[in-house]
Amino acid sequence: MASKKTTKKSAASDDTATTFKVFDERPSNEAALLEVERFFDALAEGEVEAAGAAIAHQGKDFWPHQVRSLWQDLVVPVLEDEGEDVDIDDDKTWRKLAWLESIGFEKEAHWDDDDFYVNVTYDGEVTDVSAEFSLAKRPEGWVVQRKIMHIA
Repeated sequence: MASKKTTKKSAASDDTATTFKVFDERPSNEAALLEVERFFDALAEGEVEAAGAAIAHQGKDFWPHQVRSLWQDLVVPVLEDEGEDVDIDDDKTWRKLAWLESIGFEKEAHWDDDDFYVNVTYDGEVTDVSAEFSLAKRPEGWVVQRKIMHIA
């Protein structure tokens, strides 16, 4: 499958040198999942700007909104289960991005035509958070596009 890199700025990043993969034709489901893996790998390394740039986005809400939402959906319940009193309005705690090293995704995607989702994991456990993506045709070609990450 032929693909090319675009130098278009990702909506999630202010770094104009970052790229996401653009495919000349609709990518296979496997190729799309590899792009999702690249996205989650960058997140797990705490590289939120690189993660944001690794994939196209439906909206401009990835950083900081979507990352903070992930913290609220994944980390806060664990901390509360451990008896910690967590202030979800605290704008500093979630920005300590070490918690990202514990996230991942279940490698099985759930497809509906060009739309699909994966279940997000935290500390190796499947959570009730899912990440939704689509294969989108743009003027420059086909991209894997993040739609939303939320509690399913």
